[in-house]
Amino acid sequence: MRKIFAYIMMLAMMLALLSGCTQAPAGSAATDTDTTLYQKGLSLIAKMDMMAESEEYISMLSASAEMDAVVSEIGARDYSAPTAVYRLNISKTEMMTAFLNEVGVELPEELMPEVEKRFFASLPSQINGLAGASVLAAASIVTAGDCFDCADLADNTLLLYLFEDGGAAVVSFIPGSDNAVSATGTFIINDELSAGVDDEELNAWLQETLLYYTCQAEKIITE
Repeated sequence: MRKIFAYIMMLAMMLALLSGCTQAPAGSAATDTDTTLYQKGLSLIAKMDMMAESEEYISMLSASAEMDAVVSEIGARDYSAPTAVYRLNISKTEMMTAFLNEVGVELPEELMPEVEKRFFASLPSQINGLAGASVLAAASIVTAGDCFDCADLADNTLLLYLFEDGGAAVVSFIPGSDNAVSATGTFIINDELSAGVDDEELNAWLQETLLYYTCQAEKIITE
C-alpha cells in the first residue's frame, strides 16, 4: 500500500508539471482574495466542462472506451453554480515528511518549495489515481490551466467546488514571482463527494482518503 501511495504521488506530480502556468456569493469566511480565486476557479471549471462535452476534443485525446465513459459522465453534469466551495488546508510539514519518507530521497533545502508547489497541484490527481488508471487518465485530458495576477496570494491554495448533481472539482492556485499565480483545475471522480455532504462528513472522507497527512476543509462560500 505504501509503495502504491508513493507511485501515485509521483505520477500525480508529473502530471502537475504539465499544467499551464469576476462576484462570488457571500460567505462568512470569504476574503477578497477568496472571491478572486473563486471566480478564476469557476471560469476554469467552465472551460473543463466544455472540453468534456466536446466529442471532437475527446476523440483526439482519449485512448479507450473506458476513458470515454468517464469523460461522458463528467460532461453530463451541470457545473454552472457550485453549492459550496471549500479551502483545503493541508499540513505542509506532514505532507512533505510523508512524501519524502515514501520515496526515500533527501532533497536540498532550496528545492523543497518547488516540490511543495508540485505536491499541492497534484493532490486532485492523487485522489483520482486511487480510483484507477483510467479515471486518472480521463480526468487529466479535461484538466485546464491559466495564469493571472494576484498580488495578495502568498500561499499555495486549493479550492474544492461541490455541485448539485454530484460533480466536484479542485482548483490549485500556486503563487510565483511578480504577483503571478498559476491555476490548474481538475475534476474529482468520486461517488462519495456530493452536494449533500456536510462539513464533518467531508473532513472524515478527506482523512480517510489522504491517510498520510492532515487535510481539513474550510467552507468559504455557500450558495
